[in-house]
Amino acid sequence: MEPSTQDGWPEHAAPPAALQAFIQNDLAALARRRRLRLALFAAFGLGLALGAGWGGTHRSPAAGTVAHWAVLIGFALCGLGLSAMAFGLSLPAGRKLRPLVGLGVAAGLALLAVMISTDPAHGSPLSHGGGCLLMGAGVAVALLLLAVGLGRNVLRRHAPTGLLLGVGVGLLGLIPLHIGCPILSAGHLMLWHGLVPVLSGGIAGIAWALMEPA
Repeated sequence: MEPSTQDGWPEHAAPPAALQAFIQNDLAALARRRRLRLALFAAFGLGLALGAGWGGTHRSPAAGTVAHWAVLIGFALCGLGLSAMAFGLSLPAGRKLRPLVGLGVAAGLALLAVMISTDPAHGSPLSHGGGCLLMGAGVAVALLLLAVGLGRNVLRRHAPTGLLLGVGVGLLGLIPLHIGCPILSAGHLMLWHGLVPVLSGGIAGIAWALMEPA
C-alpha cells in the first residue's frame, strides 16, 4: 500500500503544508457560513410555518395532545434535516442522498398516519382538499424562496439539492395544515396533505435541474 500523509494524501502527491492549511481554513469558513444560514432559515422558516398555522381561524381536533405536538416536531425535524443536507451539512456521499429524499417523504406520510381518524364524520377525501393543498403549497414555496435566498453561494451544487429542499420545505409546509385543519380522515390527510411535499419536491427538483450550471 502506498504511504500517505496524516490527511490521507499520497506522500508523492501531498500539497505543501501551507496550501493544506489554506484549504482547511477555507472549508471551515464555508462550514460556518452554512451553519449560520441554516440557523437563520430554521428560525424564519419555523416562525413562518407556525405563524401561518396559529394565525388561522380553525384548529385541528387533536390540537394540544401529545401526539399532535409529536407530529409537529417530527415534521420540523424531517424538514430541517433534509434542508441541512441541501445546505451541505450532515451529508452522506453520492447516491445515498436520493434514497434519503424518499425516506423523508415516507416519514412525512407516516407522521400523517399518526393523526388519522376512522370517524367518517370528518368528511370525504375531497372535503376542503383544495384549500389545504393551496395553503401547504403556498407556505412551501415561500420557504423555498427563503432557503434559496439565504443559501446563495452555500447550497450544494453537485447533489439533488432541489429535491432535498423541495421535500424539506414541503414537510415544513405541513405544519400549518396540521395546526389548523379540522379534518382527520385518512383520505384527506394522505391525499391533500401528502401531496404537499411530493409536489414541492418535484417542482423544486425540476427547477433546480434547469437552473443548475453544467
